[in-house]
Amino acid sequence: MNRFVVDASIAAKWCFPEADSEIACRLLDRDIVLYAPDLLYAEVGNVAWKRQQRKECTVEQAGEALALLGQVNIAITPVADLMAATLEIATTYNRTFYDSTYLALAVALDVPLVTADAKFANAMGAGQLTRMVLTLDNL
Repeated sequence: MNRFVVDASIAAKWCFPEADSEIACRLLDRDIVLYAPDLLYAEVGNVAWKRQQRKECTVEQAGEALALLGQVNIAITPVADLMAATLEIATTYNRTFYDSTYLALAVALDVPLVTADAKFANAMGAGQLTRMVLTLDNL
């Protein structure tokens, strides 16, 4: 059974049609166990709000997308449980606390983080945590 931490860039692809949404949806297979920090819901909620504000979807469509996310079976970890490790990653790699939270969870669980955020993945460089970050191209 495969296990992955997913970030908001992946979850947004489940909720809204985007480039590589089809690939991201493969992670919803029953034989894959997904993990995320509770931050995921706020970040995807913000994506839905932005899309509605830009008239890319209606308020109803944004609500339906968020309801869909709520039905996905994801093991959720509170951000509060990850704060020390997140701060260390954020300061070491000069990444946002938000992005670093997902990676801190991946490290804690010793499973890869899957992201569609190439900038974040590339920022890991040749560091020790590089092996922990997968993009959709690497799945």
